[in-house]
Amino acid sequence: MKQEYYPYRGNKTTACIAYAFPPTLVSKTNNITDAIGHVGDTATRRSMAKEALLRGPGCILSHMVVAKHAETIEERLFHLEMARDAGLELWTPVAHALGSRMAWWHIEDTKPFLHALNALGEAYEEADDFLAAKDTFEMLLRLDRHDHFHIAKRPWVA
Repeated sequence: MKQEYYPYRGNKTTACIAYAFPPTLVSKTNNITDAIGHVGDTATRRSMAKEALLRGPGCILSHMVVAKHAETIEERLFHLEMARDAGLELWTPVAHALGSRMAWWHIEDTKPFLHALNALGEAYEEADDFLAAKDTFEMLLRLDRHDHFHIAKRPWVA
């Protein structure tokens, strides 16, 4: 009997369980980051994100908000690098535990990390640090094999 492929290896039952109950995050910043999405004012969003970073310095979404509204490329890079580092610290143990069953795009809580990597690569491009951009985009491609960010279309990415 031919075995069917599922993003989470195993039979249909384990695949369904993995999709229904993926790893999820609970953080002391969740109430703030949830509220940030409902605020239209940039200054308020930025101050809320900074407050969230005081409560949880590894909050990827808050680093993303501060980076988006950064006044300098240095500040933007700093917060995106912090988001990358927080994502690596958070998700590397999960990836090791799940092994080849880790489907990054299908776990909702990994998407901020993936978006942070994409934004970091773009920020490196803007700062003319093409080697760092290439390394970041290649990491993103390894994690997001289906290339939801269309990284492979960039001519200088392997």
